[in-house]
Amino acid sequence: MKVRAKFKVQNVTESEGGLKSALLNPVTSGSKENEEFYKWTPGGQINLSTMNPAAAAQFVPGRVFYVDFTPEDDAPPESIPRDNLTGDQLRGAYDGRAAGQAA
Repeated sequence: MKVRAKFKVQNVTESEGGLKSALLNPVTSGSKENEEFYKWTPGGQINLSTMNPAAAAQFVPGRVFYVDFTPEDDAPPESIPRDNLTGDQLRGAYDGRAAGQAA
């Protein structure tokens, strides 16, 4: 099962040697779509670092990205540990609903 999230670049920093790091957080508001993504997608942060100037130029504060998490294997949902999932997460994960898609 693929999980799609929507993340917004919060800030970008550059350290010695030209390494640029971008911090992204899930979208929470600003549009109906964002509110739906916030309702169904995992929370957290993504911190990406790169030395590639062309890649780093893509990450500017305020820019929004869709992020797809696709497992490398074909494990069926029954094999996914359920211990740490909430009811809403379980319903979304096990009824085939994609992130951001209403029930």
